Amino acid sequence: MTQKPNIVYALVAKSPTVIFAESSSSVKDVPGIAKRLLETVDFGTDSKKVNLYQGFSYGNQVAKGVCYLAVCEEKLPNRITFSFLARLQEEYEKNHAKKGNSSEFKKFMENEKAFFANNAGGDKLVALQTQVDEVKGIMLNNIDITLQRGEKLESLDQKTEALGVQTSNFHTKTKKLKCELLKKNIKLTFAIIGCCLLIILIIVLIVVFTTK
Repeated sequence: MTQKPNIVYALVAKSPTVIFAESSSSVKDVPGIAKRLLETVDFGTDSKKVNLYQGFSYGNQVAKGVCYLAVCEEKLPNRITFSFLARLQEEYEKNHAKKGNSSEFKKFMENEKAFFANNAGGDKLVALQTQVDEVKGIMLNNIDITLQRGEKLESLDQKTEALGVQTSNFHTKTKKLKCELLKKNIKLTFAIIGCCLLIILIIVLIVVFTTK
């Protein structure tokens, strides 16, 4: 039975001279070669590269000023190499970028090496997990949006209720004002009628007394 190609070594570096964590290596000379290769990496530019040397592929991925490097047996497909590096990047940025624990990250690297060694479709499983995580993130985002909409609707209901109370108060005050104006109009009408009657009475009296 032919042994399938594996990932033999990996490291994560913040600069050519500052290595955050590195895995164990099943090949003696590989770590030294990888570190010499690290000196040629441009940490200021995001990139993906693969170099072949003495039966091994040296794949490196630079993202946000950090280099993720994996040394694999040459027959291992590059897509698997970069799936492995993507897992390292994800874990580093999520849990170690600010307050990293290199010993914990080293354990993670060893576990990922074992995972890809024991799972022929490891990269597909990682891609599937990434899709699941993305869907989960979208769902959580939708829930947040729904909750925010719920808060807005609740706030709108409160404003509508307050507006209803204000409208009711306005109608009540309007009715009171109309009643007061009606009373004033009635009083004014009676006053005018009284004045007219008084004037007529005075005129009648004048005419009566002047004709005698």
